[in-house]
Amino acid sequence: AKDPEKGIFTREALEEIRDFERRIRDFPRYTEFCRKKFNPDTCDPSYSVTNIFFSVPNATEIRGADMKVIYDGSGSLADIDDVLEGFLRDGLDWWVDKDFGPQNLKSQYTRATFFGGLPLAGYPDLVTRLEEQRQKSGNFLKDLWRDLLRRTEITGQDRLNYEHVIFSWHESRYLYNHEVNYYLINDCWFCAGTIILVTTLVFLRQQNLFTTLCGMLGVVLAFTSTFYFHIAVMGYQRLTVMDLVSIFLIIAIAADDILLLYNTYHLAPAMLDDGSQLSPAEKMRWAYRKASLAMLVTSATTCGSFYANLLSIVSVVRGFGFFMGTLVLWNFVNVLTIFAASLLVSEIYLAPLMPRCWRQKDAGPCCV
Repeated sequence: AKDPEKGIFTREALEEIRDFERRIRDFPRYTEFCRKKFNPDTCDPSYSVTNIFFSVPNATEIRGADMKVIYDGSGSLADIDDVLEGFLRDGLDWWVDKDFGPQNLKSQYTRATFFGGLPLAGYPDLVTRLEEQRQKSGNFLKDLWRDLLRRTEITGQDRLNYEHVIFSWHESRYLYNHEVNYYLINDCWFCAGTIILVTTLVFLRQQNLFTTLCGMLGVVLAFTSTFYFHIAVMGYQRLTVMDLVSIFLIIAIAADDILLLYNTYHLAPAMLDDGSQLSPAEKMRWAYRKASLAMLVTSATTCGSFYANLLSIVSVVRGFGFFMGTLVLWNFVNVLTIFAASLLVSEIYLAPLMPRCWRQKDAGPCCV
């Protein structure tokens, strides 16, 4: 319910729930994939509060003096308080929250179940071309999500604007991975902009395309290595939406470590006696002692803060804590190996091949 004071069981909210459920039942090809357990020609009714609230009077069949109420949600709205008192009397707590009771005849949420399943029409049993049946069911649910369910969340003219109810859904076999992949791809566009911006800033500071690309390569390898440990070692089955946040965080952390090592390496000649005669190996040895300690402290505290989430009772939080902590650890290793090596390779092998003005910027006019 959007209004916590009134709850979900108001006329306006129940009307919106019934409208949304009707849209699901009227969705193209719904009758091909719904469960037909009781009647082979009719979809099983959804298990919803609207079947009880909307039960009079046009949902009745009058036969002489008898009146039979049909709980299919096709009637007019019954008295809300009477229905809620019936929930209390009959112990129907499936449709209400934990605070529902005699002194609180309202609930912040309710739920409905729509039944589908195999075998589909045209298949004699469950095992006949099972993968084909599953693929068709999955494609239908993805179409349902794209053309109907998602419209309650988007903005613009295609939005289903319900003013009193917030809709959510759960389907673990097909829609979970589909939604995660969809939002992952969508967020990757923002992530791509972040990566391009940070990479550009790192390049402008170093003015060396080779070392910049090697630094970004270390970030990519840190992510792939962490993903392996996340799946193969810890046994997580998939990445969650929270894990996607790690992409933005690790880019910033990696940029800090890369620039720290880079600046320390190039600071060595000014800090050491007779620095102009230092070899690349001597500069790197000094930079390692200075920069690695600083990176170790920051990386250790960052890893510790994320690994602390492993104590959480929420599985999603535990997974994110392990993923992000391991990602920071691998980034630390890659900066001290891949990026450090790229600095040496650049100065020893690539710098002599560059024009003189790129190697000695302070030497005055130069030629190519």
